[in-house]
Amino acid sequence: MKRSFLLMSFGAASVLGCARPPAPVVPTPPPQVIFSYPVEKDVTDYEDFTGRTVALKSVDIRSRVTGQLVKQHFKDGDLVKEGDPLFDIDPTTYSAEYERAIAVEVQAEAKVERLETDLVRQIGAGIRFDLGMFLARDVRARYLDKLKSISRQEYDTVMADRTEAAAALGVARRQVIAAKNYVDYTHIRSPVSGLSSKRAFDPGNLVKADDTLLTNIVALDPIYAEFDIDDRTVLRVRRLIEAGMVQSARTVKTEIGVGLPDEDGFSMAGTITFIDNQLNPGTGTIRVRAEVPNPKRLLSPGMFLRVRLPIGVPKKEILVPEIAIGTDQGLKYVYVVNADNEVVKCRVDLGLPVEFGTPKQTYRVVHPVAIEPGSPGIAGLKTTDRVIVKGLQRVREKAKVTPMADGDTKPTATSTAPKG
Repeated sequence: MKRSFLLMSFGAASVLGCARPPAPVVPTPPPQVIFSYPVEKDVTDYEDFTGRTVALKSVDIRSRVTGQLVKQHFKDGDLVKEGDPLFDIDPTTYSAEYERAIAVEVQAEAKVERLETDLVRQIGAGIRFDLGMFLARDVRARYLDKLKSISRQEYDTVMADRTEAAAALGVARRQVIAAKNYVDYTHIRSPVSGLSSKRAFDPGNLVKADDTLLTNIVALDPIYAEFDIDDRTVLRVRRLIEAGMVQSARTVKTEIGVGLPDEDGFSMAGTITFIDNQLNPGTGTIRVRAEVPNPKRLLSPGMFLRVRLPIGVPKKEILVPEIAIGTDQGLKYVYVVNADNEVVKCRVDLGLPVEFGTPKQTYRVVHPVAIEPGSPGIAGLKTTDRVIVKGLQRVREKAKVTPMADGDTKPTATSTAPKG
């Protein structure tokens, strides 16, 4: 018994003698964060709207004459130029009418020449005169007193016949012009340059004058972008105009940005050419139209797009990368590293998003927020502040950090916001 107790005591002492002291606690280094400096740029305020493309010219091609459609000169969907042939209508009937009108014109000319010859022969004996002057009323009265070879009654008869024949000649000449036009109408040409639609009738069908729709042609370059501006924006712009800060788009050239459905930015531009004279009472909006160059024909009529309308004049703004902005119960803020490498929260109000840089990066205009005296944080940003853009999940307010500058701290590209 005594031996067992001694062995147990020896074992316990051995275990206690082999225990190691606890390792010292190594302090955790401050987390590493990436910062960039706020950027000061000229930024133009703007409003974004949804618009729709409308053809600059849209022409329904209809036949001006009735007849059988005999030929189509284009393929459905072809690009055509102004003056290109589109359709032919059987011209047989109209060509015959044109030739008949020419024959009637020749007859009328011959009758007028004969009557004028008779007039000269009957009243011109012994008198040298110009027929054109004689036919004028204020001149021929002087000749009538000298006439001996023809009575006044015979003269009146000859003059009446000649006047009637001249009137018939005028009618015949106009009938020739009308008949020629109908012949020309049988050859239908494109009135504009643009993209054709599919044909509505195949050759061989009978078409009716001024009624039958054959196809449609739309002009694509340039093209219109139409959009509606709400009444609040209308009043905002008009107050700026009244204050002399901007000029009306009715009087000066105003450009807009145009964004396609498959892109985030505004790769195209247009110029406002029309503003309606009243607001739509049903929607409370006013219709605006801009002309957009479309040389590559990316835009087609009826396409929806985004429109960015500049408002006001450019002004200096402070911008920070959008990835640096945090939210706390609906309030926006950014984290700034102070001179002691401590994290400080800065409350901000967000303004417009602006894209620039290489590659493009989204920045936000930030405005200072008033804070109560003695409250933690800072009231506004300066271009010398170090704003944390990466590593935000590893920081907390008033904590020490190890700041490292971002590789692109001073973007030099210009803002994509359109100038006013």
